[in-house]
Amino acid sequence: MIQYFHLCDDPRNYRIQHQLIDIIVISVLATVCGEEGWEGFYEWACDKEKYLRTFLSLGNGIPSPDTLRRVIERIDPQQFLKPEFRVFLGRNHREIILAIKI
Repeated sequence: MIQYFHLCDDPRNYRIQHQLIDIIVISVLATVCGEEGWEGFYEWACDKEKYLRTFLSLGNGIPSPDTLRRVIERIDPQQFLKPEFRVFLGRNHREIILAIKI
């Protein structure tokens, strides 16, 4: 999954404290796990931090709810319509859900 999200362009130009991939993956996984809202995403990530650190850097810890929101809102949604994303999600949907419910 991470290799596909690395295809996204980072909309930020300065004050970058968290890797874009960390923000995207937390937002996507929390959503798939049924979390709603930025606070919910943050709380989910805090609860799963040990697991997330097995494949995300989280160099400055879990991004705050405001950071998650600001960055995700600035990503061009057309990037997620790329054929690579659709193929990835179609093939791996079940595996993703099983992996993140650990």
